[in-house]
Amino acid sequence: MRKEIGRDVHKMHAFVRFKKTGEDPATGREQFMAWFEPDHQIMPLTARFFQKRFTGMDWTIFTPTGSASWDGKTLRHGPGVDKVEVPEEELDELWRGYYKSIFNPARLKVKAMQTEMPKKYWKNLPEADLIESLISESRNSVEEMHKVTPRPATSGGQNPYLKHLRDLSSSEEKITPDQATKNSSTD
Repeated sequence: MRKEIGRDVHKMHAFVRFKKTGEDPATGREQFMAWFEPDHQIMPLTARFFQKRFTGMDWTIFTPTGSASWDGKTLRHGPGVDKVEVPEEELDELWRGYYKSIFNPARLKVKAMQTEMPKKYWKNLPEADLIESLISESRNSVEEMHKVTPRPATSGGQNPYLKHLRDLSSSEEKITPDQATKNSSTD
């Protein structure tokens, strides 16, 4: 049971997606909310993590078994709710862009991916609507990658730091292994 709860806490840390809902006119602090569906009653175990991680924003996390909110001063716990509709917002597109940019079709292992990001969490992840298409397109993407002619290695161009390193290495005296042995025995 302890292991299952620990895994649930880890998944909550990884898969909570905050949505901006407004700004507090009195303080100017941005306000966010999130919905998450853990398998266990873990809100009391996870709230401090979010408080420490997101101190600069006001937030509320709702789950079926409990809720937590932070206003910059006080961490409060509350009851669970049935379901909260979290509105689509502009940060969702950033999540999609991030996920698409880190997705590597050449290293796709669907079972491992679904172990780390189980499908039950997909409905609350903005990037999840890309997963099926990225998986289905991965074979074609890898084939296209193999068709690309590799570019030759370059010397680093005009990078001043790399030029300095090349100059240093070309000016060093070349020492053979025999010379190195003689030098170390005379020291």
